[in-house]
Amino acid sequence: MKAWSWVLIMLLTISAYAEDDITLDTVTVTAQKYEQAENKTPVSSTVFSDIDIEEKNISTLKDLSMYSANVSVKADNVGNSTVIRGMAPLTATMNGPAGIFIDGIAMPSVFMQQPNIYDISRVEILKGPQGTLYGRNTESGVINIISSKPGNNLSMGAEAEYYFFDNGDTPYGTKFKFNVSGPVVEDKLFAGISFATDKNQGYYTNEFNEDDEAGELNRKDISLKLRSTPNQKTEIYLSSYYFDADDKKGKFRYTQGANATDEYTINYNDRYSQDYNGSVNSLNISYSFANIQLSSLTGITAYSRNFSKDFDGSASSRGLTNFSIDDESYSEELRISSTDTKTKWILGLYGFKENSETLFEKTFMQDKRKANINTSGAAVFGQISPRITKKIYADIGMRIEQTHLDVDMNRNFKTAGLKYSDDEDFFEFLPKLSLNYETETGIIYLSAAKGYLAGGANYNLATSDETLIYDEEETMNYELGFKSVLGKGRLKISAALFYIDMKDKQVTQILPGEMGSMKVDNAADAHSYGAEVEFKAVITKGLEFFTSAGYTKTEADEWVDSQYNNITRQDEYYDYSGNNLPYAPEYTFTAGLQYIHTNGLFIAGEAVSTGAYYHDGANKLKEDGNTLFNLRTGYIGKNIELTVWFENLLDKRYTETQTLWGSVAVVEDAQPRTIGIKAGYRF
Repeated sequence: MKAWSWVLIMLLTISAYAEDDITLDTVTVTAQKYEQAENKTPVSSTVFSDIDIEEKNISTLKDLSMYSANVSVKADNVGNSTVIRGMAPLTATMNGPAGIFIDGIAMPSVFMQQPNIYDISRVEILKGPQGTLYGRNTESGVINIISSKPGNNLSMGAEAEYYFFDNGDTPYGTKFKFNVSGPVVEDKLFAGISFATDKNQGYYTNEFNEDDEAGELNRKDISLKLRSTPNQKTEIYLSSYYFDADDKKGKFRYTQGANATDEYTINYNDRYSQDYNGSVNSLNISYSFANIQLSSLTGITAYSRNFSKDFDGSASSRGLTNFSIDDESYSEELRISSTDTKTKWILGLYGFKENSETLFEKTFMQDKRKANINTSGAAVFGQISPRITKKIYADIGMRIEQTHLDVDMNRNFKTAGLKYSDDEDFFEFLPKLSLNYETETGIIYLSAAKGYLAGGANYNLATSDETLIYDEEETMNYELGFKSVLGKGRLKISAALFYIDMKDKQVTQILPGEMGSMKVDNAADAHSYGAEVEFKAVITKGLEFFTSAGYTKTEADEWVDSQYNNITRQDEYYDYSGNNLPYAPEYTFTAGLQYIHTNGLFIAGEAVSTGAYYHDGANKLKEDGNTLFNLRTGYIGKNIELTVWFENLLDKRYTETQTLWGSVAVVEDAQPRTIGIKAGYRF
């Protein structure tokens, strides 16, 4: 703590003597579904502007997480797992506790949550449950991605990037990006389009067939935007985001035993392939009159994924694991809200419908499951911010949400044809109360809010009607925080303390008697608590310092699970009470500097440290803490950019994920040192 105190004193002292015209940019957010200054919003948050995204070379959720306290992303070849304050989606679940939204529309499945961060106006990471305004699957927080709206100014940009993985064989990749937007009819109609490609050889080799592109990736992203302002009171904004990717999925390897291989090496005798695509489409219509705004937000999403992988990840012939999912969702949200700055309020209605068709097959075991999952729901919500005194006001909110889940499964197991069916109704009341004290430079707040993670289907491993559906998970979050802008606008600081009580926690459990088989069940209660602080300062003209630090302690209060012993062929039962929750780093810490000279030359870098955590509830698969160093240098001019960048500069080796295959650990190695050069032009 002494080190932090000295850093803060140093920054405040430097800021006090800096030039008056040097300040940090003012940021406006829509975290509570209306515009507020970021330092006046009573929610722990990290906000990235389009300039931040460009200067830090951000293109993925994992990139974003490096700069936000108590946020981490486990990016393996299954998908992204966003962890906020120690709450993570677990293996074999389709829903996660963190909501990812693009222009107000949720990406409903954790498999889908891999957006490309490009042509973006800003990104808001909101920590703590946001269920009152955002609904299901936001119990740990929300990541809001807001696209750049086209306007009267014609703008265009293009980038080309070459990079390579420094793992000995130096496989390489390329990225290309392009965007253009502007007026179709001045002041009335505007349009924009952007696309991005990422193609690389991957950094894995399959020694069985000498394939040095076992982790190959080929991805394309495209965004289309159309905006109309027929008059001063009305705005119509249509945005459509689509992505498509192929990769070989050859990444999991053994670390011990007869099948063990070296880093970045697999030994699969059977195929490994994956392709996926998806889209997020939104239509936002707003009309303002007499301090009132009416809004309609319509969303359509689609996602499809297919993969096949060597079942046991070895040179033995034990067949394939096949998985596919086709998911479609439709949603509508109607809102009426005040635009009066004295008393803010919002009322809304929400409805959605989602259909998922899945296939999960283990060919060696002659076991195939096809599931049809239908989910629908409706909600009413509202929030009001009454004044108590001139400087004190409250945020009082609630949401009533009802969800219906209907699941049918056909299972072909050896020679038997089995059918499972079940349906459940879930009802949630999600209150929120926040007391806020406004200072001249920011806000101090004390809040309590309820969040929940929706119940779901054991689409891949159900063995009966009773195991087909698991129930919702609920949390209560208590938070004390403050935000402030100091030093005449040269220093932004925010901090928060939190405690989370988790009930009926969804956890992954091993199915008795089945090696490598899991299900999701409400088998645990847990809690977490911690603290986080973030600040950013302009030290002198062109020189910025930024840092974030978070501490999270998670603990299972009650959790009993079984593990299948591949040697004894027996189930062994364990009490995990007192253990840490999986994928929950004890701490996160980032500190960095950025200097941009008036002539456009720049250098920037940061140290990113993540504390130790476990990959499993048994706390046997431990990931030691690590520190990565990143560096960027080059030239940023009015129209031209040239950047040389280094990620994981010192080539720290660690694993992205680990899991038990019977009693043996299999892992996916994290990305090695990566070096790239990027050239861009814009006007």
